Amino acid sequence: MNITYTLLIIFCATKPLKLNNQQKTILAKHAGVARHAYNWGLATCIKEYEETKKRPSAITLHKRLVAEVKSINS
Repeated sequence: MNITYTLLIIFCATKPLKLNNQQKTILAKHAGVARHAYNWGLATCIKEYEETKKRPSAITLHKRLVAEVKSINS
């Protein structure tokens, strides 16, 4: 983590954000996408571990998710 990001986290944790409706919507969508990606990755890791007793790397998970999203959206 770089210092700018750390300071941003500290600032946001101590000061309330003043968001308009559009910004609130975008923030909620980003949180939903992040939650979906985490849950998908966790389920994939559990499934693969049960089958092979090995956990996929973060890079492998990322490539699989991107491929899956592309196949759904194309």
